[in-house]
Amino acid sequence: DNERRLRLDSGRARFRVAHGDPRAFLVEADSTEVIAHGTVFDVDVAGSGVAVSLLEGSVEVRPQAAAVASRPSASTILKPGQQLVVAQDHVPQPLKAEEPRWTSGMLSFEDTELGTVVASANRYSEVKILLADPAIGRLRFSGTFDPREPDAFAQSLASLFHLRLDRDADGMIHLQ
Repeated sequence: DNERRLRLDSGRARFRVAHGDPRAFLVEADSTEVIAHGTVFDVDVAGSGVAVSLLEGSVEVRPQAAAVASRPSASTILKPGQQLVVAQDHVPQPLKAEEPRWTSGMLSFEDTELGTVVASANRYSEVKILLADPAIGRLRFSGTFDPREPDAFAQSLASLFHLRLDRDADGMIHLQ
């Protein structure tokens, strides 16, 4: 009666919370809670931790009650245009211009390590792109692509970075 609560175990979601509902809107992700009243925000559960990106309104990001004893920290209030990666910094950072675009079906990156880009692309496809060498993952990438087309994306990466593209017996794409 007094709250709306959901849990995001993995992936990424955008929430549009209407103004005027007296019940709190809570999103649980990992050991983090996001509390919103009339706002638009994204929650992303990934290997780097929980990322909360605020587009409109205001949200509070705090440890879940069960996690407070093991990881005490104060709540953080985000302002529009800020992002908080809970596992990394506990300090809001400016939201990158490309961050809110993911709902269009395209992924955009600006001067981002290729390992991060490929990990994001792999979340959207059963055919995975694998980097044969950690040094390839440190290459910098800027661009926009459709993650539902891993073959085309891998071909582009191979051409752009002068890499060899191979497929294994399971159909996975290897860049080396």
